[in-house]
Amino acid sequence: MRWQPDAGKWSIAEIVAHLADVEIVASWRMRSIIGSDGITIQPFDQDVWASVFEYSKRDPGQSLEIFRVLRENNLSMLKALPPEAWERHGMHLERGKETIAHLARMFAGHDTNHVLQVERIATQLKQAAKKAKPKKAKRKK
Repeated sequence: MRWQPDAGKWSIAEIVAHLADVEIVASWRMRSIIGSDGITIQPFDQDVWASVFEYSKRDPGQSLEIFRVLRENNLSMLKALPPEAWERHGMHLERGKETIAHLARMFAGHDTNHVLQVERIATQLKQAAKKAKPKKAKRKK
């Protein structure tokens, strides 16, 4: 879970920690926009967070559970929104106008991207394990 596919690339544990923290970001951004249409949305540097919050040392099981609970909470909030609230927006300092509908799609796509990344890493690990496994000597009869 802590193996990095390349220098500077995240391990599965780091990816899951990132997903948990991004769910906090999603929660804050959506609630801020719902409470104050047109609010400014601050960007964050994911690599700084990974370093400062030591994603490499986080327990991946705990990170996954945190993500699950936060996502469940965000989905409950979104399901309860009246239709007009989906068009409320914030102004992201780097990307511009972002509606609740856009943010919901963006965060869903973000997760999908990282799930695919985890699957690629898992495949690489399996391939590396096969190559490293010593071959059994054949018995002579």
